[in-house]
Amino acid sequence: MTDILKVFIFSSVHPWNDTRVFYKETISLAKKGYEVKLCAVQNDVKYEETYGNLTIEYLPKVKRLARPVLWFRLFFKALREKADIYHFHDPELLLVGYFLKLFTNSKVIYDMHEDFPAAIKSKPWIPKFIRGKLSSLVGYIEKVLIKKCDAVIYAEKYYKNNYTDISIVKEDILNYPLDNTNTLHITQNKVPNIIYAGAISKTRGLDEMLKMARELRNKDFKFKLILIGSFSKQLKQDTLDFIKVNNLNEYIELPGRLPLHKVFDYYAQADIGLAILHPEKNYLQSLATKIFEYMSFGIPVVASNFPDWKELIESSESGIVVNPFNIEEITEAVHKISNDKELSVQLGENGFKAYQEKYNWKVEEKKLIKLYKSILGGN
Repeated sequence: MTDILKVFIFSSVHPWNDTRVFYKETISLAKKGYEVKLCAVQNDVKYEETYGNLTIEYLPKVKRLARPVLWFRLFFKALREKADIYHFHDPELLLVGYFLKLFTNSKVIYDMHEDFPAAIKSKPWIPKFIRGKLSSLVGYIEKVLIKKCDAVIYAEKYYKNNYTDISIVKEDILNYPLDNTNTLHITQNKVPNIIYAGAISKTRGLDEMLKMARELRNKDFKFKLILIGSFSKQLKQDTLDFIKVNNLNEYIELPGRLPLHKVFDYYAQADIGLAILHPEKNYLQSLATKIFEYMSFGIPVVASNFPDWKELIESSESGIVVNPFNIEEITEAVHKISNDKELSVQLGENGFKAYQEKYNWKVEEKKLIKLYKSILGGN
């Protein structure tokens, strides 16, 4: 009888129930019979056991400067697990992956969620005058350490263009939506529900969404804007102040970060999905997961007019693209879809069809399992 293969998945940044880390990759591996342990950051939600071969260990959420302590803890936890595969999700853990290669005979996989060197250039907590040089230095170190891994997974196709000189196993495993049981629906809301789900920040269009809400209210248009996700304490206070000053309390809802099934409950009642991100380098070539999630629920999309996003949305005829800085254009797109039920239904149907045919997690799950078998020599 073949021994069950052990997998240790870990992150010092992501909450344990991160959609990609837990609901997609961890659950997929557990379903396929691997003995999986996930070690990631604790939050208010606890794992309700579903698979006997899957366990969760929680890390405390700590401030950025204290995270190196977690790296040491993760390294020794990983050693104790004696796993066949170590699969980590943060660039800051590349050094941990390097030492795991030194001290074990196990396979090590780096799961790249973002173009980290590019992202550094837009990190608000890094002084602007050093971002360029720091980005170059981090990019160099990142490449050196990735070469020590057995495989690297890219969450976006374009990432691999930056690593053509790396000869380890590579695979694109994209953030397409999970298979869900919903069928295409037509909402019956008294007022349109306009939704955004994801991290909330200025570069992800917070100011533009708030100003759009103000414009819609000034047009005497009834609606509900639902912003699902977490944001900094100061940004939340600024948002609450904007809502109060502009008399938007009846129009805007802030549920905070929610478990995936509760996000899906909101999706099931949504009329329009927003993805008004700014043209930061790390966003321009990435296809936002939320767009595919909206499509999977038949929700018409209003999104930034980045070239790749424009091609996706126009080829699937699933929404309207806009200049992410043009409040009038954003407002007009939302107003148009809300007032034209036939258009809304058609856009939703088109997006749902594209999700069923191309953009779903089942396709990516097969690639993940194939990658594991490949680096394990076919076992």
